[in-house]
Amino acid sequence: MSDKTEDKIEIDKETREELSDYSHEAWSGWVSSIIGKYENDDGSVTIPITKINRWKKLMKTPYDKLSTVEKDKDREEADEIIDVVEEEADINLAELVVGRRFWKVNEVK
Repeated sequence: MSDKTEDKIEIDKETREELSDYSHEAWSGWVSSIIGKYENDDGSVTIPITKINRWKKLMKTPYDKLSTVEKDKDREEADEIIDVVEEEADINLAELVVGRRFWKVNEVK
């Protein structure tokens, strides 16, 4: 595993907690949706094989090979994360990332 410490963006503890809170909310919403759709009378959950097969296929598909619809879903999640980072860390993430790429490409070796 390579050391990518120099590529990490410093995030303060409060922003990290806000991102963690968002991640938990997103996960909780998804699990609640699954349970709501597929819960049996006894409380167990039976997920249709068509859903399982679809998710397995998506899990193995690199982002750049996803359909536009699936990419849009991931983009919506990314937008939520960007909003949290920009609001909590009081930074413009796009400017920060572009700036880091510029300096990395143009750094003197």
